[in-house]
Amino acid sequence: MEDYGEVSRKNKNIAKMAQPIIIESINMLIIKKNYIEVPVKERGKIYNLLSFTDSIYSKKLKKFCTFSDSYLKNGHCLLGFLDRIKKEFPNLEIKEKSPTYKIKYPKIKGVTFRPDQIKMILSGLKNKRGILIAHTGYGKTHVAGGLMAGVDYPCLFVVNSTDLLHQAYKDFSKWFSCYKIGDGNKIFYPNKKVCIATIQTLKNIKKIPINFNLIIVDEAHNITGINGQWKIISNINAGFVLGLTATPPKAKKEALALEGLIGPVIHDFTLSEGVKKGFVVPPYVEIYLIDDIETKRTGDFSKDYTNEFYSGLINNKQRNKKIIKIALNKFKKGESVLVFCSLVEHIIELKKCIKKEDLKYFSFLTGNSSSEKRNNVKKLLSKKRKIVISTIWKEGIDIPSLDCGILADVGKSYRKIMQSIGRMVRTFKGKKKCTVIDFNDGGYYLLKHSNKRISEYKKMKWIITMKKEKNNG
Repeated sequence: MEDYGEVSRKNKNIAKMAQPIIIESINMLIIKKNYIEVPVKERGKIYNLLSFTDSIYSKKLKKFCTFSDSYLKNGHCLLGFLDRIKKEFPNLEIKEKSPTYKIKYPKIKGVTFRPDQIKMILSGLKNKRGILIAHTGYGKTHVAGGLMAGVDYPCLFVVNSTDLLHQAYKDFSKWFSCYKIGDGNKIFYPNKKVCIATIQTLKNIKKIPINFNLIIVDEAHNITGINGQWKIISNINAGFVLGLTATPPKAKKEALALEGLIGPVIHDFTLSEGVKKGFVVPPYVEIYLIDDIETKRTGDFSKDYTNEFYSGLINNKQRNKKIIKIALNKFKKGESVLVFCSLVEHIIELKKCIKKEDLKYFSFLTGNSSSEKRNNVKKLLSKKRKIVISTIWKEGIDIPSLDCGILADVGKSYRKIMQSIGRMVRTFKGKKKCTVIDFNDGGYYLLKHSNKRISEYKKMKWIITMKKEKNNG
């Protein structure tokens, strides 16, 4: 288990070495470099403001959003909560000496920003700390580049996979001097403008030798878990700390965690707005109602989620055959198709349902697939010459030509739905829409999950077509 107390002591030592931003007083909110020291007089009210209810073993417990018992004991809270505390306690005494940071109007060679992108970039630079929400296909690479162009170097761009590491390096190298930390690279270059790093590699570096002026966390929703990665954000001092995401967490626990580590939501541009303005294509949803004897036999009565998940989805031969049939039909109509799976086991079961003569149309990708294979398959998919079945590419990878996505086993998570659909909505020459293939499954849990997904589609006012198909046996 992580020793979060040790981390907090480290934070405390760093703060002692640094000059506090405001004058300390028992009745003042004290802003340190890495955390907020809560005034004794208001401590109880502030703890209540930043708490959430968590259910553990059927018991509901109220918890304070710190990730660390020592934070609670020392009267500390995460720095991203400053705006929330100020709004809730407007009379709280704060004498703040905010450092002056130079910002410039964002300009990048060869890029013309849209007015809405300029608005988002300036919002980030003005607020210095917070979450920027932009739907997939919005142009977050340009937004991130605009943020980097608006401040003095060095800048840190944090990603959560090697695929995104290499893609971001390729993108930003067009405009700035860049280098990578991750995938075997651990050498920092302070004279270069942008460092692109995986959060996993940063976590394993004891001391980061550079004081970054700007930190941008890509796919920021991924850092909300209590898994040690939060230490990276709380331990790196920077004048600007911003997060980019298309799918901010809805649960209060995760939302508070993200706010504490980075800051509040400061700008939001939704997918519906993007569709209206023509930045992305509209998704059309086809839902197949499958009369499946196997799911009914095991699902309706067991109420065992693991059993139902495997029998109703992963090992469901009739359902898997239907997925392959739909994929082939779409492919033969000239559409590019990506089947989203959560487990390698599901890919194996789907492969068993493909006829020998049809295998030539398929490619299979997992986390163990080499970078060379991923790049080759991506090219074939872009040229509509392959159906890809994959456990990866759920977020961050650009495939603008993708026409159809089949959600083989996404569960009920809004985030997973939007991450998968985000691969499809990007504009491409001649592309007027994208198709989402989903299933209304039987069983106790699976039916609930299907209904939850359909409810989300209806909230977003997407066009839904229900398709009834009967399976034999």
